[in-house]
Formats: sequence, structure tokens, C-alpha cells
Amino acid sequence: MSDPSDRMTISNFTERIKYRVFPVGRLDYDSEGLIILTNDGDFSQKLGHSKLEIPRTYLVKLKFDLSEDQIKKLSSGVTLPGGKSKVLRIEKVHYGSKDHPWYRVTLTDSKNEQLRKMFENFYIDILKLKRISIGQLKLGNMNAGEILEITPAKALLAFKTQKVMEFGHRLKSRAQRQKSLKRIN
Repeated sequence: MSDPSDRMTISNFTERIKYRVFPVGRLDYDSEGLIILTNDGDFSQKLGHSKLEIPRTYLVKLKFDLSEDQIKKLSSGVTLPGGKSKVLRIEKVHYGSKDHPWYRVTLTDSKNEQLRKMFENFYIDILKLKRISIGQLKLGNMNAGEILEITPAKALLAFKTQKVMEFGHRLKSRAQRQKSLKRIN
């Protein structure tokens, strides 16, 4: 929401929203893509937590192709400070320029600059990183800075893991209780 170097942040795009919103997770300054904003801090913290195992998918542009061995090691797990991280899926895709290879990479844990650190383990710099989905919610053709408002029910349907659906039922119950209270007042 802020930057010590006074660079542009997500808060520059949220100024036109009439209430305060929280990002679910983060993107580092050199990354782009889908980010979810909510005005419910509890919702933000719980959905951003890695124990819900929400898949996050990225397009990753590299200078060179990955070897089969590197793909296997990324899939089985790479030791990083703070623990072992592994990708759920990785596949080469045709995207953007043909000068450099692109990979679609999906993981479920969410650590700061995780993918960059995993690839640095193989001395590979990521040239471009774009998050294209969180759970079943996809970036699609949205432009940079574009905000799409969705209902809480649609947000919960986007995350179709069992752990999230269980949390969603608790959240829906709370929202229904709040609606009932508003009707009474």
C-alpha cells in the first residue's frame, strides 16, 4: 500500500474506491497481475494464508529454457530460507515474444518473492512475472489498473478448494447475520 521510494503502489489505483480496501497477498514491485482487494480485513488475512492451499498461477518469462532436471527439482521442492517450496504445476507455454521462453507456474504456498527465490536457486533470473489467477479467479483481459467489483458470493465461488469452501460457509453465515441485523435496524 506504500513504498519507501515513493513509487506507484496499489493504493494509487484504489483512490476512487469509496471505502478502505485491503489487498489479499501481494505482488513485488517487479511483478504484475491479478490482486484481490477487500474491505474485510479478516477475509484478507485468511485468504492470503498459505494453509488454505489456494493455487496461484503465474506466467514467468525466462532468458533460457528450463532443463527437465530443473523442472523436476522445482516440482519436488527447493530449500529456501524459511522452508521448502515447490511448484504444483509447471509447463512451457506460447505467450508473448518468441525470443524468450514462457512458463505457466502454479503454487499453493505464498511467501515473499517465492518464485524469484526458487529460480535464483538455479541461477536463473525471471525477466517478467505476471500473476494470471488466484484459485479459480482469472485475470482474463483486464488492463493494468482496472478494477472489477465482484460480490462476496462470487469471490467465494472463485476459490474452490475444500478448505476455502468451509471458510466460505462461515463467512456467508456472518454476512447473512449482518444483513438480518440491518433489516431489523
